[in-house]
Amino acid sequence: MLKRHLKDETYSYIIRILIPTYLKSFYSLKGNRKKSDKGIPQGGALAYFLSNLYLNDLDHNMKEFTKFNYIRYVDDIRILGKTKQEVEKSLLYLQAHLWELGLEINAGKTKVYKVEDDEELEEFRKEQKEKLSPLQDESDEELYKLLQQYKDEITKNEKIPQAKGDFKELEKLRKRKVNFAANNLIRKGDPASFPLLVSQMDTKPEKVTYLLEKLFNYRFKEKNLNVVSINSIYLDRPYEIYVGAAIANLHNWNIKLRDELGKVIPSDTGIVELYLLNTSKSQKVEIFILTTVINKCFNRLERTNPYLINSIIYHMSRSTGAKGIGFSTRFKSAIIDKIIEKNIYETSNCGQFIVDAFLKDSSLLEQFENSNEKMHIAFFNFLRREYQELYKLLIAKNVQEAVLEPSEGFFTLHSLHATFNSVKDIYIFLKKVITLIKNNNQYMNNPTFVNSKNLWIKTSIYHDMEVRLNPNPVKDRSLYLSAPEEFFDRQHIKNELKISFRIGLIAFSLFLKEMDKINSLNSISLQFNPKRVWKNNSDAFKEVYSKDIILKSPIQEVFYELLSIIEKLTKKNPRSRLSILSFNDYLENKKGDEKRMMKFFISHSTKDKGRITPYINLIESNEKKHKALLDTHEFIPGKSIIGEITKKIDESDIVIVFYSRNVAENFKWVMEEVEYCIEKEKPFVCVLLDDIRVPPLLKGEIEKINFVHKDNISIKEIQSFLYKLEGMDVEEIKSKLNLEKSNPAYRFIQYLNEKEVAPLNMLLSDKFFNIFDVLTKSKECKLTPASIFKTNLDGTDINALPYQEIIDILKFFELIETQDSGPFVIKLKLQNSSFHSCIREAKDRYGLYWKEYFRDAIKIEEYKNQMK
Repeated sequence: MLKRHLKDETYSYIIRILIPTYLKSFYSLKGNRKKSDKGIPQGGALAYFLSNLYLNDLDHNMKEFTKFNYIRYVDDIRILGKTKQEVEKSLLYLQAHLWELGLEINAGKTKVYKVEDDEELEEFRKEQKEKLSPLQDESDEELYKLLQQYKDEITKNEKIPQAKGDFKELEKLRKRKVNFAANNLIRKGDPASFPLLVSQMDTKPEKVTYLLEKLFNYRFKEKNLNVVSINSIYLDRPYEIYVGAAIANLHNWNIKLRDELGKVIPSDTGIVELYLLNTSKSQKVEIFILTTVINKCFNRLERTNPYLINSIIYHMSRSTGAKGIGFSTRFKSAIIDKIIEKNIYETSNCGQFIVDAFLKDSSLLEQFENSNEKMHIAFFNFLRREYQELYKLLIAKNVQEAVLEPSEGFFTLHSLHATFNSVKDIYIFLKKVITLIKNNNQYMNNPTFVNSKNLWIKTSIYHDMEVRLNPNPVKDRSLYLSAPEEFFDRQHIKNELKISFRIGLIAFSLFLKEMDKINSLNSISLQFNPKRVWKNNSDAFKEVYSKDIILKSPIQEVFYELLSIIEKLTKKNPRSRLSILSFNDYLENKKGDEKRMMKFFISHSTKDKGRITPYINLIESNEKKHKALLDTHEFIPGKSIIGEITKKIDESDIVIVFYSRNVAENFKWVMEEVEYCIEKEKPFVCVLLDDIRVPPLLKGEIEKINFVHKDNISIKEIQSFLYKLEGMDVEEIKSKLNLEKSNPAYRFIQYLNEKEVAPLNMLLSDKFFNIFDVLTKSKECKLTPASIFKTNLDGTDINALPYQEIIDILKFFELIETQDSGPFVIKLKLQNSSFHSCIREAKDRYGLYWKEYFRDAIKIEEYKNQMK
């Protein structure tokens, strides 16, 4: 800008040396010498010159717009107007032009107020005159005196006592605390905060949108103030986002919108429409609002905000009315045809949203594909050139992809979705799948491959989860437009960040009854907030993740932590999103912040003291100062031994059971401690000291997190085992116990005991479980025709051997009831609805492994009976 005005080489010193040196000069703040890389030092003559030079064009534009009711002194601007709305329009115009210069209005120092009388107006003019011409009539001598006076003032300011600065800091802190308290009251809808809310609407314009949204909370709580009239104040304001919020309130209050919408739509910038379409309390936009927006914008699409066009196409392809009927193909075709006709897709990224609409409606795609119009052919050529992945999805609609089915005991994530009923299982899945993907170039280069069809899982109640990636991945069209950057600008976003968003959504979908529900819970234009979605959509979640269960559960903190991780993975802004490449570093840093001392109860035989000493020493010498609870030095003489033992088990985090020949010979004490752990749901692990048969009560744990002590065992091996326990969440170990009272297995065993079924292990046969399986396929406990069994049991007739004998046994123990025709069973059902529901619940929780789950429960119960 200077070069444009100062073209003579004579002034090069000013441009190249004088001004840059001035801008980088030091300044004094509270007696300290400081330097800044941006801004202009206050007080110098160059400050006025540079500000006038930079803002010269702005001054001319503002004077013309406000009809000379505009005054500026450096960065201090005053605007006069006849009405508040007139001043606000000028403010918006000012901000628009400041943006072009890389500047913004300071909202904290901006205030719109009414000039009450002529005297106040005269004071305003006098103040402005003093500011605008402080040196106008001064002689050189007077100027010198004035400068000396300024210098003295600056010197005084540098010597202001530190106490005054401290007082100002305290005052700021107090204001922040008051604001925090006020906002907290407003957020909770407390009527006591309503007058404060109303007063802030004028004094804090930057908070108006937030406050307008909260008006809904006060509609019936505060009788003295009419929230509708307060809301109406903002319907004719020039701030479009305020108008959008006020219109949204009317809609939430079920007030007719036809007149109001006609006045404000179409808006100049499209902000009103964007607010209405993308801040809906529900995930879907009302058909009436969307139709109105489309009709108002249809004839001016080329002048419409490109983000609004994206939003219209996105919601149009997903919206349905009260009867589930959406927009007709003809209606959608007219909108898309207009966009293609005006070549809008070439200057915005709406092309991918048109493709999304095609994928949602095959008849719409067919209509455009079969068209011979030049503009349609040009559009498809554009897609092939600019959006290759999208184009491949379109042309592949009729091509049957070769789907590779999982093998070796693996299933797709979608198939095993129902088995993810532990927060820890989801957490483990998340870690494993991220590790696999970030080391696989095929998936890193194609984010669309990250979907539930390509993630293969192999799991069991007692075996570590295994995750594998489909070596021949397929694309899932339904999740293509899942990341927010697809809504705004899909260029230059790293693949690992797109993958992070997808993985976050997939992990969250494991909480849901139906995985596909995630598509409607994730609004593409809004920040995905896992905790809020969980609180507001309880019907969509599996029972084990319902609010009623989680809020009363000890896993609440772990659950919230997982939601927090998912929120970081699904940040709307890719730059603030947690990348899968830094995921492990994030976990390690977090783990370092959460170090805590753990208490291990040592269940053992006194004859094994020597062999367990290395374990105790390593536990207590750990940097976290863990504690081992033993009877030799922890129990107080004279106290009840049973009482002390149970107290210490309750106090511990984990119980380590050292099982040996010595325990097997006299197992009463150790086994009673294990039974107490099961009863109290205390997590325990087993260390096998000798090569002997392990009782079923401990066998389940052995297969999952066991440790075998050998004669030549090293300290490093023992340390590795203990580190594993440190890294495991208590809930992860607890989830391996079978007999929690809330679990279906407990109710299953309890019912069998009530019916005096003996021996229990006869039920381990597949045939018993096959019958249970067929009888619980229906949600209701009702009579099932015998013919159904042929379909489900590969043509087997339950009236023939060996099922005839199985039916007789079940009838004998009153587990089932039948309707017979002579010697033949024609219908049968489980006799007890609670027994039916606990089997159904196990199926929901453990999917393909529900039979194994009940079999292990039977084995443990049998062992307990033998001990008695």
